[in-house]
Amino acid sequence: MLEANRPVVCGSSPPDGPSVAVYSRCLADGVQNGFDLELHHDPPLTNEERQAAARGDRRAFDDPTRVGWLCKSCHAALGDGGFGREQHHAVRTLAGGTAFGGGAEKDLDGVVSETA
Repeated sequence: MLEANRPVVCGSSPPDGPSVAVYSRCLADGVQNGFDLELHHDPPLTNEERQAAARGDRRAFDDPTRVGWLCKSCHAALGDGGFGREQHHAVRTLAGGTAFGGGAEKDLDGVVSETA
């Protein structure tokens, strides 16, 4: 995101990522919220992809063509993971990193993984 001169805020996505702005109440209200961001996967991760990520195979999890950022509040407002699709897990970037590396990530089950 930084390389594309685009801020990482609620409702943003990588240049080739899915459009998640429609899910962001922050953007609708004219707020560029960069706090408490979670990854929104579109399409949602399958159970197999989540299990692979937990084992260290993060290809699907970190695929920039499948993710965008939503703040915790906007992401929670989706409830079922997005209009009837299966429930999926979000990841929140913790202090010291970006959404694609350099810190730690915590999924909604509380599992923390270090990122490069």
